[in-house]
Amino acid sequence: MTMVGVTASARAEDGRGCDRPTRLGSFCSLDESDQLGHSEAELDCSTIYDTAPVGLACLSPDCRYLRVNQRITEICGVSPEDHIGRSVRDVVPDLAQGIESIVHSILATGQPIRGIELCSQRTDNIGRDRCWITHWQPVKDADGNIVAINVAAEEITARKYTDRQVERSLHASTERWKSVFESSTLGISLIDQDLKFVAINAAFANMLGYPEEELRHLSPLDLLMDSDADDARVQMRELFEGKQHHYEVARKFRRKDGSCVFVHKYSSLISGTETSPPLLLTTAIDVSARMHAEAALHEAQAELSRGTRLMMMGELAASIAHEINQPLMGVVTFGQSALRWLGSDEPNVEKATASIKGMISAGNRASEVMTGIRTLLKSDKPKSKLSAASGPH
Repeated sequence: MTMVGVTASARAEDGRGCDRPTRLGSFCSLDESDQLGHSEAELDCSTIYDTAPVGLACLSPDCRYLRVNQRITEICGVSPEDHIGRSVRDVVPDLAQGIESIVHSILATGQPIRGIELCSQRTDNIGRDRCWITHWQPVKDADGNIVAINVAAEEITARKYTDRQVERSLHASTERWKSVFESSTLGISLIDQDLKFVAINAAFANMLGYPEEELRHLSPLDLLMDSDADDARVQMRELFEGKQHHYEVARKFRRKDGSCVFVHKYSSLISGTETSPPLLLTTAIDVSARMHAEAALHEAQAELSRGTRLMMMGELAASIAHEINQPLMGVVTFGQSALRWLGSDEPNVEKATASIKGMISAGNRASEVMTGIRTLLKSDKPKSKLSAASGPH
């Protein structure tokens, strides 16, 4: 009888009175006729074991190495020969406590343990800390007693390094966003699909005069004037439904003290992921001062316009008075002259008639001036019309 594989020291008698080896992987009893073929199989299995791309080891219940492959050397920096018969505390002291804890758990439960992550520096201190995912499988004899524990270790150092880099980048990105969110002078808020505030920065809370915690229980619709709330609800729903990509609008919000604040806000959609729902990102600027300034400017412009119109009316009244005064004075002068000619001892009818004709002419001139003024008020070119209406004096 010849044994194939690595056997433990413990043996038991089989029914034929020959030794039955305890199995530490693939072990079997062979008849002499099968020795050659199974010796080749043993060689193939041994080659696979020794050249496997993952670290393989077999530990005794007292945590001594029974067998290791070449990959273990690359993992922990100790040759296979220096493993055999030595305890884990001698070979990998940094990992000994964790390994012993795993072995004791398997001995107590009889169950395999998979997916345990171990990290340590190589014994020869070459390179950075190394990390491995390990799987632990108990080896039992025919009576169910654990006689050894097979261990498979896959190095994940590069993956862990990449994960740490990604984690650091994500942390840095998160910190940058948090800094922007908290220190921005713009009001920033996040709104969920129920149209409730999820997050509010200090600038937004100060803008509306509410504590941040109180705002988280409100909807932006609660803070709008009634006339704007329906339009705002439609716009936010359209963002969530993908009908709009963004929108900007100026709205009047109610502050907690009852006063109003004019806010120019820009809203866009943050798309959801497998782990997080979509949100609305809103940035808000308090434009109350600008709105008040614009209102004051409009009022000043209106006042200036009224003043300009009054000035023009004054100038126009002076012009009318000047234009009308001359023919009226002519009417008076010609009238007085006619009275004198008719009231003398010897009335001069011819000269009185000439004076009356002068009165008529002056009246006609006054009529022409009034016609010219009416034309001036309807015309785009008042100067030429006024000039045409006035005529030579």
